[in-house]
Amino acid sequence: MLGVEWIMSIMVIGDCVIDYYPDLEKILIGGSGLNTAVYLKQKGINTDIMGVVGKDKNGEKILNYLKNNDFDLSNMIKKDGKTGIAYIEKVGNDYQIKKVDEGVKGSYKFHKDEIKKVKNYELVHTNIYTHSLDYLPLLKANNKKVSFDYSFKIDLEKLKLYEKYIDILFVNKKDVTRAFLSTLKTYEIDYIIITSGEKGFTVIYNDQEFFKNPVGNDIIDSTGAGDTLIGEFLAGLHNNSDLKTIIDKAAEQAHRTCLSLGAAHIV
Repeated sequence: MLGVEWIMSIMVIGDCVIDYYPDLEKILIGGSGLNTAVYLKQKGINTDIMGVVGKDKNGEKILNYLKNNDFDLSNMIKKDGKTGIAYIEKVGNDYQIKKVDEGVKGSYKFHKDEIKKVKNYELVHTNIYTHSLDYLPLLKANNKKVSFDYSFKIDLEKLKLYEKYIDILFVNKKDVTRAFLSTLKTYEIDYIIITSGEKGFTVIYNDQEFFKNPVGNDIIDSTGAGDTLIGEFLAGLHNNSDLKTIIDKAAEQAHRTCLSLGAAHIV
């Protein structure tokens, strides 16, 4: 890639859905990709987004929201059918996603030509729910760094096939064992972040482990906290902050997200 001039910006390829709280009769804009992209944009980072919505009222709500937040919509794909809806219900003192009607995004896989357009970015972030795992080699070839969120669906054998195309890995695992950490250390990935909800999160970097407890226990809704944590971590790396500062800010901002409903993208 000699002669490439990297664009100082981030591309997020991810979910754009409606978060529906039936108990409260509330509808919010959501999705792991959208939440992270909006967070990065609000921090002043040049951020683009690629996602799939249906040609329905909910899809138009999402597109209008993105447009009003200064996103370029040229990479947003509209398909005949319904936009995805996540149904979120109260469980104890918190809210949890109880089910997801994936709509058009459930069966849609980005075309190779669409992924080829994602090039020259400083960083591309995507996740397991976008059916883009097979495209990681192409994304890495055309961009400087690749971040991938395996969520709680991590497949260690498959990860071994793609590790050289991932610079930053996010994993969601409630109970982290010493064996699991030791296994992750064998992968040649610069940063590995294991989030464990109310148990905090662990960062593996340069074969060292950095554990961070949650900032606080007061919670209204934690469903968008992980997306915020990812956004703050990526923002910190993008801005060349030191790792301790990144970890502390990620914990602080994730907790702040827990103090309001959703990720605050109100329709």
